[in-house]
Amino acid sequence: MTPVQILERLLQVNRPAAVFLLGGLAVFAAAAIAVSFTEDRAALQDVAVQIVAFAAIVAVLTFVLGRGTLRTVVGWVVVGAGMVYGAAVFAAGVAPGLVSPPLNPVQCIVRFWAPCFDPGGAADRAAARNYQGPAPQVPPVAAPAAAAAVRRGDFQVVVQFAGSIRREDVRAMMVRLEQAGWGVQGVAGGGQRTVAAARMNEVRYARPEEATAAALLARDVQAANLVTTQIRPVPANVLPARLEVWISR
Repeated sequence: MTPVQILERLLQVNRPAAVFLLGGLAVFAAAAIAVSFTEDRAALQDVAVQIVAFAAIVAVLTFVLGRGTLRTVVGWVVVGAGMVYGAAVFAAGVAPGLVSPPLNPVQCIVRFWAPCFDPGGAADRAAARNYQGPAPQVPPVAAPAAAAAVRRGDFQVVVQFAGSIRREDVRAMMVRLEQAGWGVQGVAGGGQRTVAAARMNEVRYARPEEATAAALLARDVQAANLVTTQIRPVPANVLPARLEVWISR
């Protein structure tokens, strides 16, 4: 029998089960379409496996629970959970930048059981698969007038990043910053990948007198060619003598 014939047969024999199954499969199909926008085959394969698993779970629950209210409740709970999951995958795959707060990368939602932002996690592997080469060089801003007076070692520097930036490239940048005299934290780990850095390219500083140091650091980070837009110093609620790099691509 073809899949279509199986569904037709199921509609004749057990219509509620068919409704649950068709509803859930439609949600997962939408998720698969969304993942295809990322051109990430590994994530698409995961969704395909989940479609098969979902169909099996619905079929088993339907026949194990028999007829009645309990089966209906459980069936709709399963389908409802699938709809929430499918909606999250669809939003993360099609329009991740339009959702606030930003969603986790679609690869992390699909592999919800695995570490996402840890070094070597799902987000790092996705960035490595989708790497498109160094970012086009952005014309550097002029060095701050008082740059020579900045004591780089007086500042604690932390790096957060998001998107298709590879951790190894961030680590290499951090090494260069450290060699330039900045007090860079977490060099061995290669910074912190976080969805909170999405759509940001800035260096945050606390006090007006630290603006020159932030501008100088932004210039140094820009030289790594990790992002496609200008990195700018931004006053923010951070600790004094601490500069926070937030970059994404």
